Amino acid sequence: MIELLCGQNEFAIAHAVNERTAAYLKANDSIGLERINCDEADTPTIRSAILQLPFLVESKLVFLKNVFNSKVTQDLILALLDAIPESIHCVIVDSKADKRTRLYKELQNRKSITEFRNLQSSELTRWAQEYSQSLKCEIQLADVEYLIERVGEDQNIISNELRKLSVFGNIDRQLIDTHTEQALKGTVFELLDYTFSGQIDMALKLYSDLIANKVEPLEILGLIAWQIHVFSLVKFSGLDNAQEIAKLTGLHSFVVGKSLKVTKKMSKKTLQEIVNLALDADLKIKTTQVEPSDVVKVLILEFSSI
Repeated sequence: MIELLCGQNEFAIAHAVNERTAAYLKANDSIGLERINCDEADTPTIRSAILQLPFLVESKLVFLKNVFNSKVTQDLILALLDAIPESIHCVIVDSKADKRTRLYKELQNRKSITEFRNLQSSELTRWAQEYSQSLKCEIQLADVEYLIERVGEDQNIISNELRKLSVFGNIDRQLIDTHTEQALKGTVFELLDYTFSGQIDMALKLYSDLIANKVEPLEILGLIAWQIHVFSLVKFSGLDNAQEIAKLTGLHSFVVGKSLKVTKKMSKKTLQEIVNLALDADLKIKTTQVEPSDVVKVLILEFSSI
């Protein structure tokens, strides 16, 4: 038996691995549990892992990582698919499995693939609330949304923060502010919010702080571009209700709500000018010798003058 666990949601993949491991160990000895990193293992090791049972072991659970990094490994597994005994459960774990490969297509034909996608905003909020309840603490919906906006949408990070915060009991916004670090995406939103609300000194100070903390200008520009994309989705949706826009776009409602406040002050023409300025800045960094940090700083100043 063989299956592939893949997809963008690494938290869900890890949970699936833990579930399969726990179920196996409940009925079997750990001697039959094997984990193989295919980047480091040779062909005989991989072949033995998926074809042979240890002495006096009736079944085996084998996890294979990084299979899709090597065509040789893929071809080996492809050739052995029909030879894997029923008593061996082989699980390929690869969040970046290449869907163009013969191995992926063959596993797809056999209906042996489980793909874990990232949760949509409403799903993520519901999951975070349920997860906090499993930790014996309560958190209000608005505070869940605030936490997600503050630390990001990665379930691993959210779960770690919730476990940390749950030590203090019920979770509220004040606790979130004092015991979590804001993700870079949230800081860049603040920078743009200051810029478009006329507080250019605050925006430039925030930018200087990011540069002083060794954040790469290109990373900042990338997040500026992402936020402009969000602004565009919100503005051109033609809607003014955060929940409706979130449902339409798949964005988190808290992100939409904050973006709505900014875009209400903008015309569509202004937003197009902002997009063009960002594209020009990106092109300048890629085609000239100008210092990237200066290009991004000038871009912020140009935004403020629109």
